[in-house]
Amino acid sequence: MNRSSTAGAVALLAIAVLLPPHGLAAALAGTDSPLKAGVVLGVWLFKVMLLVHSGLLAFSARVPLATPGVGPEQPSASGGTTVLVLLLAAGTALRLYHLGQGLWFDEIQTLVDYARLPLGRIVTTFDSQNQHLLYSGLARGSIDLFGESAWSLRLPAALLGVLTLFAVFRLGSRVAGRRQALFATALLTFSYHHVWFSQDARGYSGLLLWTLLSTLGFLRLIRDPDAGWGAAAGYGVWVALAVYTHVTALFVAFAHGLILLAIWWRSGRTLTFPVRRAAAGLLLGATFTLQLYALVLPQMATTLLTPTMGATTTDWKNPLWFLTETLGGLARGFPGGWISLTAGAVVAGAGLLAYWRRDRVVTALYLLPAALTAGA
Repeated sequence: MNRSSTAGAVALLAIAVLLPPHGLAAALAGTDSPLKAGVVLGVWLFKVMLLVHSGLLAFSARVPLATPGVGPEQPSASGGTTVLVLLLAAGTALRLYHLGQGLWFDEIQTLVDYARLPLGRIVTTFDSQNQHLLYSGLARGSIDLFGESAWSLRLPAALLGVLTLFAVFRLGSRVAGRRQALFATALLTFSYHHVWFSQDARGYSGLLLWTLLSTLGFLRLIRDPDAGWGAAAGYGVWVALAVYTHVTALFVAFAHGLILLAIWWRSGRTLTFPVRRAAAGLLLGATFTLQLYALVLPQMATTLLTPTMGATTTDWKNPLWFLTETLGGLARGFPGGWISLTAGAVVAGAGLLAYWRRDRVVTALYLLPAALTAGA
């Protein structure tokens, strides 16, 4: 074990042992909080996960993941930088334009119930499915910096939306080439839907960013022989941030796990280096997620299983309504409406068929997470 791994493992072990559960719970949630008992249990879970990560850090120094004798990959050819910079500038302008317009219901609830709380209360409160933990914390930081307003509440969503444009370019360059990546970035830059969600004080633009980066990280783990524990940890971070933003990101990680099982099966059910790397990444994604959610984990089962609107009829849970409204929303966002949507579906279908023939793993990474989420 090298010195840095040893020092890190010992530091995590010491923190886990020394953290006072009752004292930390009182400092974060408040001494009079009705959630304090659950937060105390959450701190104990947090300590356990620190011990787990201490052990994993010690283990990582003994088990290499990079393929022996393979050096780092050469950087890909450059090009299109000016166009990318112009697209990012245009995307930023569109997402900041009229950012301070009136808030709608879910944004008001985010502001009143969470963003106004101290950070310690935010990370120890999960009493509603409307609580997007990571976004609530970012919104609190933005309000602390710029004062309370509609635009400061939405600013993290706008910035995450701009970063998503760059993530699309990176992923597109990896799986298709820089020209196609620029076209995809341009489409997203001027997408009505993406601009709208980038101006919504919720976690959805961040959810897209983290899932794109986790997809890129998964491809690196299964295809880059020089990828090691650093790449596995990076993938784990993106997955954890995605799930900490919104729990539906679990379906993305689950889809990656299914794809890894298929790769393992096709490789003769042997633990090849790509399989080891991806398995390590998924393991770290799970443990990092548990570390982030530990403080509120005792609250989650009750909150997630409680109906969000009581006895009110919720049309979006009807599969037929869900499908027709999704298609209708897409049609309303395109010039030409249903005609453009139909033409786009034909083009998309042809593109997916071409991708399937060329690279089934990438096609599965595109489709499987969406299919699992919609199905669930």
